[in-house]
Amino acid sequence: MTIEEVITYIENQIAEVIGKMINARGKHLTAIEKMLDKMNTVMKEKTYQYRQGKTYDRVVKVERSDISQYDIEKPTIKLNYVGGKMTLKHDTETIEVPETPIFTFEPVEDADIIYHLGAGQFEEFLYVLIPPGVTVEPAPDVENAFGKYYKLFRTTRVVGEQTVNFSPERYLHFPGTIFKMTHFKYYEGYGYYREITIEGNTEWFDVGVYPGNAYGQFQTVDGSWVDGFLSGVLFVATTEYEGNSFWVLYNNSFRKGVPTDSVYQLMAIHIAYREHSLMEEI
Repeated sequence: MTIEEVITYIENQIAEVIGKMINARGKHLTAIEKMLDKMNTVMKEKTYQYRQGKTYDRVVKVERSDISQYDIEKPTIKLNYVGGKMTLKHDTETIEVPETPIFTFEPVEDADIIYHLGAGQFEEFLYVLIPPGVTVEPAPDVENAFGKYYKLFRTTRVVGEQTVNFSPERYLHFPGTIFKMTHFKYYEGYGYYREITIEGNTEWFDVGVYPGNAYGQFQTVDGSWVDGFLSGVLFVATTEYEGNSFWVLYNNSFRKGVPTDSVYQLMAIHIAYREHSLMEEI
């Protein structure tokens, strides 16, 4: 078939389909018209009564002399309240209602939401490790071949600018540079604490977590130093326990620390430079 014949064939088919649709629609309208005529004839022969009745709720019911509809009422229950009452006031009117507890909702400040999110996250990654073979109470939170792990819980919060100075400076090594840290500044910190009974003695373990900035100098490729800072988190872990134990901070295990006065103290930092991060004792 040529293209002209194809087009002619398609047009003929479309015309035939449209013709059949129109014919069907016409027959449909004719059927509806006959149905309405029949209904009109039937209704003219009868008398209908309209009244307001109930089928649970009020509705209009249509009845004939030989066909009636029953009303259906909702069941009702009458209750009597026995107990304390309280007064509710609206504008100048008051009503007595059953007494209920009063709950006062106080919106949480954005700063407090941020605090709980941050402090709660740190809490999941701070543990004390007691070596195996040591008698401890209560039972550890986690135990394996390396020892018994106890989780530390948040107890305190400090707010205010604080500076920790390092003398001598601490050197942090990153790929391509060295960062000479002179001091660390923070504006808020969280305290985490746990008491453990070890060999019959109550021992305490405390970790301070301080998000902030480390300040110092970067070594350039020519060996000179330029001022700068890095964001990080300073950890200060303290205990009086003289036995063998370890701090587990963010899956990094550290020794108990060095004796300072009457306690053992460890300082560690989690810090990042570009895409490289490190966590080490300082």
